[in-house]
Amino acid sequence: MPAVVSRPPQAERKRRVHAKSRRGCGNCKLRRVKCDELRPQCKKCILFGVDCNYGSTTRTLQLPTQGSFQVDLMATASTDHVIEFSAAAPGTWESQEFISTAQELEKHSSWSHGAVASASQFWPQSSAPYNLVSMSSTVATMIDDSLQLEFSASDMQPTPGSEFITPVSFWHFTEAHLEILGRFRDRTALTIGNKSTAPAYRDILCQLAMTHPFLMHMLLSLTLMHDADFAAGSSRSTANQKKRGALQHWNTATKLFQNLLAKPVHPNQRDAIWATAVVIGAASFWFVNSDKVEEVWPLKPSEPDDLGWLRLGDGKRALWRLSDPTRPDSMFYNILRFRKAYRLSEPEWVREGNAADCIPLRIKEIFNVTCTSTIENNAYLMPLLLLSRIQDMRLTHDTAISFLLVIAFITPQFIALMEAKDPRAVFIVGWWFKLMSDGDMWWMISRARIEGRAIRIWLGRTDTEHGLAGLLDSMVRQPGSINAERIGLSTYLCAGGWDREPAKYGGGKDCWLDRG
Repeated sequence: MPAVVSRPPQAERKRRVHAKSRRGCGNCKLRRVKCDELRPQCKKCILFGVDCNYGSTTRTLQLPTQGSFQVDLMATASTDHVIEFSAAAPGTWESQEFISTAQELEKHSSWSHGAVASASQFWPQSSAPYNLVSMSSTVATMIDDSLQLEFSASDMQPTPGSEFITPVSFWHFTEAHLEILGRFRDRTALTIGNKSTAPAYRDILCQLAMTHPFLMHMLLSLTLMHDADFAAGSSRSTANQKKRGALQHWNTATKLFQNLLAKPVHPNQRDAIWATAVVIGAASFWFVNSDKVEEVWPLKPSEPDDLGWLRLGDGKRALWRLSDPTRPDSMFYNILRFRKAYRLSEPEWVREGNAADCIPLRIKEIFNVTCTSTIENNAYLMPLLLLSRIQDMRLTHDTAISFLLVIAFITPQFIALMEAKDPRAVFIVGWWFKLMSDGDMWWMISRARIEGRAIRIWLGRTDTEHGLAGLLDSMVRQPGSINAERIGLSTYLCAGGWDREPAKYGGGKDCWLDRG
């Protein structure tokens, strides 16, 4: 048995005493950084550019509410366009502490050339000036952090019949996306809606997109579609590249949006849902699978989603009911409270006895429109009534809502006729496309031109009974016609004034087919 060897007693090692605290702000806990617990704002939150949230009333990683935060989304902006922080400095802090914070910010941040921040009002007058720092990469990182936070575990769970949505670790918001978002804000957003409401919608959409990934992807997609439309006339390769990028964002946006709608909607998501409905309509209308006439509807073989864009009216009405953007706490309330912005039933005038007076006589004969015809017993009547009131208008930013009314109140019976390629139903859509083909709205005229030409060719090949191809060629605007008068729709769809710009189609009878 081995001898037991005793060891000399050793002093017990003691752990160094250090302070522990759980009183840090929520942002620092979320970011897993040491909080200095200064109130009302810890220096870590000021350094990161977010509002401190010691209480439960403030959401995590929110921009400061005091003062202003103005972001120039253009990555190539000059130093004249700045991101301005205006806030009151806490009175208990000394100037040297502000200088140290600035030096720490400069030491630990990587900046790029782009938008700049002016913090002269943030720092005390006695401190050294710290005015110009590039902010593009920082703004992009802040937006990315905000978007990543929205992907909670519940958002990623698949719903019955849907695909599993993986976390967004494979996609991050970058400076390139910030530049695209800048083009949306300065250009694309102003082509949605009418001139009176477009700026307000733009600001709300950009704000909501910062915290709702499905809306952010939708805005990026629509902007790249606009880029592709611009490039189509000069560089086909550039246009195709932009289109591919747009479709990638579109696919992500639609998957996220469908997954959201398949579950109970949280109240704070309702505004983002309506914002997405506004954008998705324009994107769906613009996208056509091919720029070759023989490869688009109705000349190509039928597919289930050929007329998906035509069903947008029913879809937007459903989203309107779900989101209710006229409620007092909605971000859209001030825009929509004085307007019946998206009416759920057709205008009253379509039921008046003289509503069909503006329909051309030849069309009445072909479509069997008589004094006994109603919307219920004649599936062609509703779109014909709406078209007859805009047949002498030109598509502009001011009149776009009037043209969209044709599909806003499309009936299931008419859609069934379109799916069956009924010649008279196809003619009605062709007439509508012809009216839009020389218009100004990029996301409307693209489909109108390519599918309008396809409809004219298809009618010439298939219709031997009514002479619809020749009738379509003969449909021209009549300057000064009473049909171009105000038709009482502005109170239904947020329309502004009715800008009458009558013009004839020039050239020969087929000249409209050559547009695009």
